[in-house]
Parts: sequence; C-alpha cells; structure tokens
Amino acid sequence: MTRDAIGEPLAFNTPTAQAFGVLVTAPGMNQAAVARLGERALALR
Repeated sequence: MTRDAIGEPLAFNTPTAQAFGVLVTAPGMNQAAVARLGERALALR
C-alpha cells in the first residue's frame, strides 16, 4: 500500500503535482505506520 506521509492516497494528477512524503507498507501494517508517523508528519507539513 502506498500513501503520503499522513496516510492519504497519493494523487499526482493535481495542479502542483506534489506529495508530502511517501509511506509504503504491507496492507496490514498501514494503519499502525500512519498512527506512529502521522503526528510527526503533520507537524512538519
């Protein structure tokens, strides 16, 4: 599963074509990874 650093789906077809980090996990690990990293990612965003 590939998401941005706060767990949102990646979307490159946007006016700015930018993503905030990339988080790649096995599907069963995604929620735990976002929970662990999401708060720090939001502080940097």
